[in-house]
Amino acid sequence: MHVQSEFNTVVPSVFSYTELPNTWNYLNGYEAIFLRFAYDEGLLEIEPSGYLFMLFSVRSLMAIPSCSCSSSILEDTRSEDMAISRNDVFEEADTWVTIGFSQKAFNDILRPYAHFVHRYDGKYTLGKDIVSATVSHWMQYHAGELNVLSDRVEVQVSANAGGEVDAYAQDRIFLGGFGYKAAKINVDINKITLKGYIFSRYNTEWRASELSIKPDVVFSDPNVEIEGLLPWPISEIAEMVIKRYGSRALGKIKENINNNMTVILLFPRFNGMPYFNFSFLRADFFADSSVVITGRASDD
Repeated sequence: MHVQSEFNTVVPSVFSYTELPNTWNYLNGYEAIFLRFAYDEGLLEIEPSGYLFMLFSVRSLMAIPSCSCSSSILEDTRSEDMAISRNDVFEEADTWVTIGFSQKAFNDILRPYAHFVHRYDGKYTLGKDIVSATVSHWMQYHAGELNVLSDRVEVQVSANAGGEVDAYAQDRIFLGGFGYKAAKINVDINKITLKGYIFSRYNTEWRASELSIKPDVVFSDPNVEIEGLLPWPISEIAEMVIKRYGSRALGKIKENINNNMTVILLFPRFNGMPYFNFSFLRADFFADSSVVITGRASDD
């Protein structure tokens, strides 16, 4: 540190006791490649201070993403609700760590989501009077380019969706079914957008927090139609099928996308790094440029 400051004598224990494992640069689906150090001067709690930055490039490992819906994950907290308290004080055992991801780096990390097509299938039953039906629904989707906005990241999604309805009438006397009919459901969704936020999530298996991008899926109003002429008994429940598809089916699809498109940026304890724990505090978004994540690193 080339500037005079009261922090010159502070050597955070998080670094003095940390030894990097050989696998430190292999994160969740991507590899961090060290480029160089960069030094700059600035202020730390109004005191002049020197900053030493480590610069990395990232390379996607093109691993097929898995569903991030483990029962060991507890409580998601959005970045806008996690602000650094003005009462926080600098302690020798703790230090604030800042990690920046450029828009290009984010797109490299998300590359598997843009190359692999995800499919979701589901079904549910409904009925009206003596008519019962089973409605199946599906959606295939994959992500496009990620854009950094002023308060979040956003991804456009390409998708196809549809389904089928199988209807029959129930004989209440003989408890048999008759009049079986099936029809195709056509679904047109003009736009699907993923609004991504930075989350800190507690992983009970690791007993530490992990840092993730959690999407919030936004659908345009879908156009749902049952194909062709509607014979009885489908005609009896057609309106109900269309209404329920727009709520129940799309709700399940949204839940599936949110789980499968959750991207873990940093594992708890940085991929098993001993004596190092990272607690998320704040994320700052710089439009068309980068996301800067601030957290507290400790040696517990």
